[in-house]
Amino acid sequence: MQLYTILQKQFSPQSSDSKKLFSDLILLANTSRNQESYNTIFAPLVHSIQNLQNNKSRYRQKRALLSYNNYLRLPPDKRDNEFLSSLPALALSKLSKPVIYPPPNHWIYESEEIQALWQDHRLHGKKPDSTLRRHPLLKFEEN
Repeated sequence: MQLYTILQKQFSPQSSDSKKLFSDLILLANTSRNQESYNTIFAPLVHSIQNLQNNKSRYRQKRALLSYNNYLRLPPDKRDNEFLSSLPALALSKLSKPVIYPPPNHWIYESEEIQALWQDHRLHGKKPDSTLRRHPLLKFEEN
């Protein structure tokens, strides 16, 4: 109720814009911070304003530190030179061509009996896809 009477005294009755009224209220709370009668009324609002300002300040500091650590404040050529110089240089040797077992596109069989069992089907049986070619057989090698 006290806040309402203060607002009636401070503002004209024709100010109906809520954004304007709110901004005027915050301005009043900030400017009348040291006056004793307003001190108890606006204390939570003043505290919230101070927290907001502190959070903004912390956010700016973190953003500045992040941009500094990622070399974002430097010109692009200098940034790239400093960034690339901070990376370790590694040399990799090309791997030898590995022996692939079983070789690709081969059918593997384990025993001569299995080969004889599937030989006719492999050569003359219906393929699941007519575009696929028939692969050669290769005996399974146990190592």
